[in-house]
Amino acid sequence: MDNTCLFCRFAQDREKEFVYADDRVMVFPDIHPKRATHLLIVPREHVHDVIALTDDTLWAHVRTVIAHLVKQNGLEGKGIEIRINASGAQEINHLHIHLLSNAPSM
Repeated sequence: MDNTCLFCRFAQDREKEFVYADDRVMVFPDIHPKRATHLLIVPREHVHDVIALTDDTLWAHVRTVIAHLVKQNGLEGKGIEIRINASGAQEINHLHIHLLSNAPSM
């Protein structure tokens, strides 16, 4: 954990509410949404960006969580965008995946 990292602090905050959470990832709405649905999928473990991700099981888990969120939020067939910024393009240097859709989540 990086104590200076906002997402690492979220991972330790017992009162932070998540749309979805398990022992490996946390999901919450973006505070500046770009679409009707804009969720962030964030590993609890500090990983700088997708380039630094070496844990294939974590990556597979993230993909499973994204599929679950799409289904849970009624976004199947409604058009989604999955965005990952890296190599200095992200605002917070902790891997996070944006799940966006013009369709509102359920």
